[in-house]
Amino acid sequence: MGMTVLGCRHGMSCRMIQDMGSTVAWPADPDAARGNLLRYIDISGPLVEPTLGRCWTFIGCRDKAGYGSLGVEGRRIRAHRLMWILQKGPIPPKADVMHECDNPSCVRISHLNVGNRSQNLRDAARRGLHAGSRPVTCDSGHRRTINGYWRQDGSRGCSICDAAIPA
Repeated sequence: MGMTVLGCRHGMSCRMIQDMGSTVAWPADPDAARGNLLRYIDISGPLVEPTLGRCWTFIGCRDKAGYGSLGVEGRRIRAHRLMWILQKGPIPPKADVMHECDNPSCVRISHLNVGNRSQNLRDAARRGLHAGSRPVTCDSGHRRTINGYWRQDGSRGCSICDAAIPA
């Protein structure tokens, strides 16, 4: 992935305007916005969660947290929010577009859903992504939200790793 994308004059640490709040019938020219977005998408992205399929990774300008952003009609917007607007319509005021795949650069519409800020933070904590929360995966990389459990001694276990151990 470590490529530099021409057209991002800010480099990989691009600042973006927070686009929270009211979303109107924007952009005025959705075809131009769609074309601008699609030229920066790699559909052979990582398979973060097998049940969801491969991520569609935004390979354009990204902020420090990994979220893609691009300019549309003189305004910067995060790539996953623009994808939602173009595919599903306006985002409700004060709503977050959340990633089911936990990949901030993913713009695949089937990996996105809308919720409020408290739902987004609660979901991040449940998945181990919030500051101070537990790791998301076991030592072998299996997702704990799906395959994990608590042992009687209080430690975490992984059903996939346990199944791989010969009896």
